[in-house]
Parts: sequence; structure tokens; C-alpha cells
Amino acid sequence: MYRFLVIVLLFVIGCKTDKKVQHSPELGVTNCKIFVNTDGLRLRATPGENGKEIKKLSQDEELKDLNESSTFTSKIKLDGVWYEEPWINIETMDGVKGWVFAGAVRFKGDTPSESTLALLEKRAKTIFGKEYFVKIAKYRELYKNAVTDKNIQAALQMGDSLRVDLENILLTKATVSEETGMIANLEWLDVLMPGYQASLVAEGTEYRLFKDFRQIKEKVKKTSGDADNQYVEYCMNYYTDSIEYFFGKNYMLLSDVEGASLLGEGKHYELLKGINDCEKNKLFQQEYTAFKNQLLDDIMGIYGTTYWQPLDKILVEIDKITKANFLILTKEDVIALATRRSQFLSAKANNIVVNLRAGE
Repeated sequence: MYRFLVIVLLFVIGCKTDKKVQHSPELGVTNCKIFVNTDGLRLRATPGENGKEIKKLSQDEELKDLNESSTFTSKIKLDGVWYEEPWINIETMDGVKGWVFAGAVRFKGDTPSESTLALLEKRAKTIFGKEYFVKIAKYRELYKNAVTDKNIQAALQMGDSLRVDLENILLTKATVSEETGMIANLEWLDVLMPGYQASLVAEGTEYRLFKDFRQIKEKVKKTSGDADNQYVEYCMNYYTDSIEYFFGKNYMLLSDVEGASLLGEGKHYELLKGINDCEKNKLFQQEYTAFKNQLLDDIMGIYGTTYWQPLDKILVEIDKITKANFLILTKEDVIALATRRSQFLSAKANNIVVNLRAGE
């Protein structure tokens, strides 16, 4: 959907030593995969540009991490930009071993080898600074060590707070290149922030860290308590592709900057009922309330006054919500819904556009 720069940001992560290769101890089971970002990437027999070329690798080719990296960096120009990174030891899926330039690959998975983790941690320090690197490490530890539904809630609340600061930093550190019109690939952040996915928004010009509920679902399968399972199940229903975004399935984006509410299709009622069904849960109430407010804000026109469905369907759904007597709706919520219904009856006078689907 968006254009990604095929290599990562410029990071100075080298260290001076007489040895050329740094061996890391085994970390146990790892699930972090390496993929080639650039078509024709050279696999070399030894680290460095002078290493004998073994073969050329294809873009998106999967590689195995052998948990070794060079202790020196190379400065290589890719797509018109200079990058300084070490070399990593890998094995192709057909069993060929060799070294590749770390700046030309990406990493996916939350349990990397020690060598890869050290590389990504240095990148994080370069972009975010030591203070936020420490916070990232604390979040990662909290998430990975979570064993109860309460632990999961605490970890995700910390992650949500932290990502606001990280996103603000990325607004200045990860920008579109004037030369290439591309932005750096920061998918490696997913490794350091398990449960989140670095995604491009604003026509591919800005990064946001959205929760990936597919990842979180696998995590909560292993925890005690059921509140986190119910929460994740709700979130996966709220977001059409199970990845958090600015809006849920109750709102349809027509472009990166325009959209229309789907009020009248029954989605608002369904999602509000789902929250109401979880009303007795002691955990995640803050999160459910945020969902409720987002749904009501959409009905009230906070995100825009354009609605995809015709007036009759919109009124039917508002009435259905009101008559359901959901415990989650406050007296103020019910009054607001009644007021909004009256405004829909005079849609044109209230600058409300309905039945956009039919072009009215």
C-alpha cells in the first residue's frame, strides 16, 4: 500500500577491535526471521565488501540467523543514500552460509538471537536516545514476562503510553527522502516492541505504532485469566484486519484523508453490544470505554458528517442502540443520541451528508 525504502536508517553501530567477527552465545529458541530488502543482495564468504561473492539473493528471500555479526561496519550507498552497518552471518533456506550487509535486510519476530538483538538495540539508541531505549527495554520485558491477564493489561498500557513519545520522535527522525521520495523501513521496531507493528500513514509519510492483535492473541493464549482473551477477541472484531488503526470497522476510509461513517449497517450496535457484554469484567474497562467513546463520537459527527447509508437505515440503528438499554451508556450518552437523531431528521440544515453510497 505504501512505498517502503528497501533499507533501514543510517546507524553508526561499529566498535573498534582487532577481531573481525563477534560470536554471541546461544539465546535458546528464537523466532526472528530475516528477509532480503534489496534484489540482488550479495552473499559473501567473509564479512566486508572484499569478501568473495557466493551468490546473489532475491528480494524478500528468507534467511536463517546464525547469531554472528562483524565487529566492524561498512559504509555502503544504497538507493542514493549512505548507510553504515555491520555484516551478519546467515544461512539461506537451501543451506548456503555466508555474510550479508545488515542495512539491506529486515527482521521479523519477537525473539531474535543475541547478535540480532544487540544490533537492533543499537539502532534504537541511535534514533530514540538512551532514555527511551531503556523504556523500550522495560516494556519488552514486561510484555514477555506477562503471565496473567492483569499483567497483559499493564504491559499494553505502558506500551500505549510509550508509543506516543516514540511516534513524536519519528516525526523528525524518520522523514521522506527528498532525493528518492521514500521513507526508511522501520519494521525492525516490531522486534523490540512485541505486540505492536510499525505502520505508515498520511500517504506513506509518517510512522505510527499500532497494536497487532494477531501477535497479542498468541501471547494471551499462554496467560492465566480470561479477561485478556475477551479483550483481544473484541479488538480483532473491532478492527477489520486485526491490526489497530485510527478507526474500527464502523468507519470506511475513502482515501488517506477522507472517510464516511457506516452508521446504519448495524456495526455500531454490534460493537457497543460487545462492550456491554464485557461490562462485568474488572480489567480493560479503560480500554472498552475508549472504544465506546470512539463509536459515539462517530455517530455524533466528531470525525466527519458524511454517512454512507441512507437516512432510514441510520435512524433504525440509532433507535436499536437506544432501546437496548446498554449498561455502558450513561444518561448523558442517551441524551446525546436523542439529540443526534433529531439532527439527522434535518440533515441538510445541520450540514449532514447521508446516503453517500448513492451519490446523494
